[in-house]
Amino acid sequence: MGLTARTLLTIGLLSAAGCGGSGSDDDTTGGSPGAGGTVSTGGSSGQSESGGTVATGGSGGSSGSSASGGGGSSASGGSGGSAGKGGSGGSGAKGGSGGGPDPVPQTCDALQGRISVDGMVFSFPLVQATSIGSANDNSTVWSWGASIGDHGFVRMSGSGAVKAQPGQPLDGSPLSIDHLVLAPNVGDSLGTMYAVTAGSGSQLSRQANQIDVELQQVAVLHDCGEYPINGEIDLCHRAGGGDCPDGTQGGTLDQYDWSDEVTSWISTNGSIDASVGDQGGHFSALGDPSGTGALKWAYVSTSIHGHYDGKIVCATEGETVKMTDATGDYTVVHLKNLAWLEGPGEERASGCLR
Repeated sequence: MGLTARTLLTIGLLSAAGCGGSGSDDDTTGGSPGAGGTVSTGGSSGQSESGGTVATGGSGGSSGSSASGGGGSSASGGSGGSAGKGGSGGSGAKGGSGGGPDPVPQTCDALQGRISVDGMVFSFPLVQATSIGSANDNSTVWSWGASIGDHGFVRMSGSGAVKAQPGQPLDGSPLSIDHLVLAPNVGDSLGTMYAVTAGSGSQLSRQANQIDVELQQVAVLHDCGEYPINGEIDLCHRAGGGDCPDGTQGGTLDQYDWSDEVTSWISTNGSIDASVGDQGGHFSALGDPSGTGALKWAYVSTSIHGHYDGKIVCATEGETVKMTDATGDYTVVHLKNLAWLEGPGEERASGCLR
């Protein structure tokens, strides 16, 4: 069936959503999402910092620290001392909500983001100062995202925004993070990712000119496919921005029909970044530089309104097909073997945006 494209509403500030560059066979429709950043400290793009390391244990209890003993601190719940993961007792690695070692609080320079998780610190430049706003004058939901290196990304969405108010979070009014994915090492695969889901207690809060990021119950995901869901999605883009033929967009995700269409599109050397729907949806994929054939990876950030509430889904299989009809050229992307990029987790993370 035919679907009608809708106008993308700007939701907060998207610091970056794609990769730049140009190619003679590539096309761009809509505004460029901005240049991405690179992960810092002299390593190659996507590598974590070696400086500013995260504490990897923490001792507690009067009997000293111990990885598994009783009487001292224990990373897995010893008795009598502190317990790093949900135990009771002294003042060890601060278990309870999330477990794992204490993340190191981060301080950002201007136009910088930093996230400390799993013993590593990922740093990335931002193209504009971070400012988050509600989706519209009648909404308390929000979304934000930035690029890391060539293909890495951090994307998040949540609730608790003050209606019609830019520059959030405000002092004393934190924003709840309902869905977040940090993918700092994306190359030919999505690599190791970190994700939180609704109800984790994760939040953004204002500290002077810096936004502090506090993540709880962080799941460590190893590429796509750990939490599969039913469905297949088709997305279509016509060169010049015209309507695609009937039946080239749609599909299902989970138990619902997929109805969000492409509203902007950037394709460069096999890399695709697109806006979908009109409520903060985003599509990104990497395929062959020719622009056709199998995709190496793909993910879709869903609309922050509707059935999926901003969840992020990835595809373990996908392909891009270029076609032509009487109206002109168009490209169809077919995504299948889908999985949610979230799940139960025990890690904690801290970071900052500025």
